[in-house]
Amino acid sequence: MKKTSIWTLIILLPVLAALTGLAALPAACLAAEELSVDLSLDKGPVIQAGDSLTMTLTPSGGHPPYKYRHMMSIYEHGEDHFFCFGDVPDNSHTWTVGFGESVWIKGIVWDADGKVADCETTLEVQGGVYNPLVVTGESLSPGNVIHVGDTITYTVFVEGGQPPYSYEYKLSLTQDDCWIVPEDGHSVFDTNSFSYKITRGDEGNFFSAVRDSLGRCIYTDTRVEFTILGDDHAPMDLSATHSLVKLGANKYQLTVQASVIGGTRPVEYICRWYSSNSEGSNHDIYRNKEGLFILEGDFTRMHVNIYVIDADGWNSENQLDFFFDAKDAVIPIRTDLIKFNPLDISLREDWLTPDWRIRLGQLYDIPELVSPPIPIPGLINPGLVNPELVNPGLNNPGLNNPGLNNPGLVNPGLVNPGLVNPELVNPELVNPGMTAPEVVQPEISQPGITAPQLPPMQQPGFPNP
Repeated sequence: MKKTSIWTLIILLPVLAALTGLAALPAACLAAEELSVDLSLDKGPVIQAGDSLTMTLTPSGGHPPYKYRHMMSIYEHGEDHFFCFGDVPDNSHTWTVGFGESVWIKGIVWDADGKVADCETTLEVQGGVYNPLVVTGESLSPGNVIHVGDTITYTVFVEGGQPPYSYEYKLSLTQDDCWIVPEDGHSVFDTNSFSYKITRGDEGNFFSAVRDSLGRCIYTDTRVEFTILGDDHAPMDLSATHSLVKLGANKYQLTVQASVIGGTRPVEYICRWYSSNSEGSNHDIYRNKEGLFILEGDFTRMHVNIYVIDADGWNSENQLDFFFDAKDAVIPIRTDLIKFNPLDISLREDWLTPDWRIRLGQLYDIPELVSPPIPIPGLINPGLVNPELVNPGLNNPGLNNPGLNNPGLVNPGLVNPGLVNPELVNPELVNPGMTAPEVVQPEISQPGITAPQLPPMQQPGFPNP
């Protein structure tokens, strides 16, 4: 029998210890490292107004190649001036901080698998001079009522800041159930007016943003609207039919057939599928000119957006929601065909331009579904919540005093909230304020069923999946 010397054991001890440690590690530690990112700056934590500031993102873990987004907000007297550069393969970017009291820096990194990590910091800015940029007026020419064939000109006037100024414009046109965005706010102009010849539509509106040479930015507070007369185009009238077939255990086939009546031919249909199951979610985009879309797979929830774009570039969009019971997905729990307000859709913004998105506000991709009021037997006027409303069931129809201190009442001395006045139409009403109890509608929900979270929609340059 061959023996192992004591010196061999001494030499092997570190190796054996290392192997023993690896065996004791949980499985997660042996897998690929989670994605993380470090943010470094070439200056700080205090900088001077006018300084350049270089941010560098250093990722670790995950799976290359990486993609980066660099963001900066300069704060001046409570105002946030936002800048964004992304999504790019460069992990470093240089900003110029020309004004302000503080600056917020944030970086985001994505790996090849779509995993995300971010890092942020805030620096103090000294030496800035407060000189706010202000919008002093806006105008439309020839006016806010025009005809098809007219050229409309929008002009914005500003003062303050540091000239010269640059301008961005957003023009949206709507017509019945469709819309177009001829100018989407992504181009930069050096003049304070923008002109466009109107060939179609019922209504239109302008937004604008103005930036000075240091980067201060001001947005118009509300859209400037105008009416268009003389358009004889028929509505698109986008509709869709659908069917669902169970192909096997946990496998289904969803078929959607979209069609339009109006629009300039040829039209193109776009279908976005958002499906999910116990293992995760999936997102696919399909395009064709027939409007027929078929999806097969293992899914328990499904969300479908259907778009159509005609030959003139006008868009229309509807949405189908499917929420399945995982035990029997042949019959959806709820199926809704939601027709969108074309004005709201035309205002939806590209995810990479948060300046506009913040100004215009959050526009939800899934509108709230409102159920009709639930009737309550015996409640004569369930909508009565204002003590000044006149209730014709009272002995004195003109009673508008919520204190019930009216000599016309049968019991004018009623001041005890616990008394029940038999002359009231609703004998269960015990509130001397004569306010009908608030009707609380129970929330209608499906246990365990949640709406899928949609990924960011790239608008208004749609379609740009």
